[in-house]
Amino acid sequence: MALRNKQKAFVEAYLRCFNATEAAKNAGYSEVSARSIACKLLTKDNIQALIQERLAEMKMSADEVLLLLADQARSSVQPFIKVTEQGFVYFDFSQPEAMKHLNLIKKIKSKRTRRIEGRGDMAEEWEDEYVEVELYDSQAALKLIGSHHKLFTDETPPVNVHLTIEGLQTVLDKAYGNSSGG
Repeated sequence: MALRNKQKAFVEAYLRCFNATEAAKNAGYSEVSARSIACKLLTKDNIQALIQERLAEMKMSADEVLLLLADQARSSVQPFIKVTEQGFVYFDFSQPEAMKHLNLIKKIKSKRTRRIEGRGDMAEEWEDEYVEVELYDSQAALKLIGSHHKLFTDETPPVNVHLTIEGLQTVLDKAYGNSSGG
């Protein structure tokens, strides 16, 4: 059975908030009956099937996780930095190369200061900008990748030792005081 537009809207809203009552309200159902409608919608097989299908589309595969971690492990601020002919360094996030790497940025802080120095005709307006860019931790990404590949273990691998002792019975007899020597 095909879903109506409100039902599709419910599924999409549900996948954003995972609150059925809230999803029903966001999909346009009455606030008064949103809870009971949400319960009914979640019991319908076709709604459940669409939710499962959309979840499967949204989830990351193991390979995708490893690729993103590899990007983080190789990350550099180089795509974001520009240097002027005078040697001034600044961040430029608008370049195509920088745009391809924005997913590597964990946090950006920016502070702009304006001031006037001097008096009267000699007054000059100055503007300073401080930008701090933090990328995701490449060492943490490397550690996760290494753990996935079992590169870092505290366990000592088992050693297969095969000992052969000639005259073992004689040694045991002497140790236990047997004089039969047999």
